[in-house]
Amino acid sequence: MLPFQLISLLRSLSITTAIAISQLSPPSTPTHQAGGISPQTLHNLNHLTTLAKLADAEATRLLGLSFAPFRGDEGSVKDLRGRMREWVVLGRVRGSRGVRDVVEGSQGGIGSGWTPGSGGGSRRASREAEIEVRRRRAASEDDGVGGD
Repeated sequence: MLPFQLISLLRSLSITTAIAISQLSPPSTPTHQAGGISPQTLHNLNHLTTLAKLADAEATRLLGLSFAPFRGDEGSVKDLRGRMREWVVLGRVRGSRGVRDVVEGSQGGIGSGWTPGSGGGSRRASREAEIEVRRRRAASEDDGVGGD
């Protein structure tokens, strides 16, 4: 499992744990009335809190490790963030239904409407993907996404 996948998994786990804690002790119950909560429930809550803190510490440590080669070099970090942002956008564009349909249709061969040399569909999809990437990049820069 790659570090970013592990971080994503730990983030999901911490959110799930937070939801579980909120289900065990809903906000409508006053927390200052410990008499209404059983000792077993308090023990379980303490255990869940400990697990959530450990998962958060592990995710933070892994995130720090992933940026270790770039520590102290702001230019490389900025370049890495830009390339990662572009990679995510390209992944979303390539994964969109319209682009997949065009790519599958162009690779279908006989009966798909694609003939060697025509290439119109794939060029059009490529152009649309490029336009979408530029649009999303401009929108993310306008919104200040990326912490730059």
